[in-house]
Amino acid sequence: MTPPTGAERASPMPRMPRERNTFNMEQPLQIRWVEDGVAAVYKAGVEVGRFVARRTLVTDPHYVDFNAKTAGVVAMVKDLQYWCGRSLTGFERCDVPCYADDSSPGCYANATQHALFLKNKGFCVTRNGFAPGTETYGYMQLPKYDSYDLTPAKRRLGRTRMIFRVDSETSDASASLALGLMQRWAEANPRDWFVAISSNYFHVPDDMLTWAAALPNLIVGHTVGPWFGVDDLQNRVAALGRYHDAGVRTQVWLATRPSWTATPEQQDLIDSAISSVLPTQVIEVAYHDRKVGHESTTANINPLGVCCEVQGDSKGRRVKHGQVEVDGKMVPVKGQIWGKCKSCRLLCGVAHEVKSRRGVA
Repeated sequence: MTPPTGAERASPMPRMPRERNTFNMEQPLQIRWVEDGVAAVYKAGVEVGRFVARRTLVTDPHYVDFNAKTAGVVAMVKDLQYWCGRSLTGFERCDVPCYADDSSPGCYANATQHALFLKNKGFCVTRNGFAPGTETYGYMQLPKYDSYDLTPAKRRLGRTRMIFRVDSETSDASASLALGLMQRWAEANPRDWFVAISSNYFHVPDDMLTWAAALPNLIVGHTVGPWFGVDDLQNRVAALGRYHDAGVRTQVWLATRPSWTATPEQQDLIDSAISSVLPTQVIEVAYHDRKVGHESTTANINPLGVCCEVQGDSKGRRVKHGQVEVDGKMVPVKGQIWGKCKSCRLLCGVAHEVKSRRGVA
């Protein structure tokens, strides 16, 4: 399984770079195909993990489907699941899940059904796939017949044009891009949108970035926020610059929490990332987990709103200002508050791309 050569792909659309800080940093991990359906992860040239792909029909809901939050709006393409490589990076706090502190379980992926089911067997999403005894928990899956045409999946989901999120919160999109997986989906389904969120732990070669930039329906979000250490943020900002300069359609996903405070150096890096894109390309996602629910956003940069601005309670009722309306009266919510994609104005950054092409962003 090898990607097309540069000569076989269109040149990326020219884009004017915006002013940004640059850092001479190289993403700490590499991933590449070593044989058909087998990818190996390397650090400093030494192999540190290997994944053998399972072959799955795209009509299988375990491969392509909505989840409770994204139902009817954004479907998930689960190529890479339950490993992100963070524990191998050497960055500050790489030995704990992202966002972990004294009052939360941290990484959103730690609260998935898979994580909760395997918790007593040593599961931890940050080490999964790279620690003895947990190698089989993380996995990679590919289309059974090497066809990336999602028409059969869309037919099952009852849609003709869709937004797809590649890999979701349990892995790092930079690995998918380095392997050419996200590009294959976008290339094979030009009428659909493909979005992925990157922590930028894996180096994406120049030809893979060129391929991604040539696909107008491919969007990559880059996560920054006050929780990450300076070395981690420097790596993320450097990668964002590479993607932007290559012409890849980029977003900045800003993770916030009222209790998080940034040092001046962290804030400079976050500001550098934000200033490299337009306000409508900044998607703020407030910290949330099963214990605390959704906390408040703190930046509110994007005029279109924030991620999870649309919320519902356990009965499926719309939540506004922490309450729900019943018979014309505002009453307390029932159970946990959940973010919903239905009626969201951001659409994982797709809204910006649509508006900008109409000249209104």
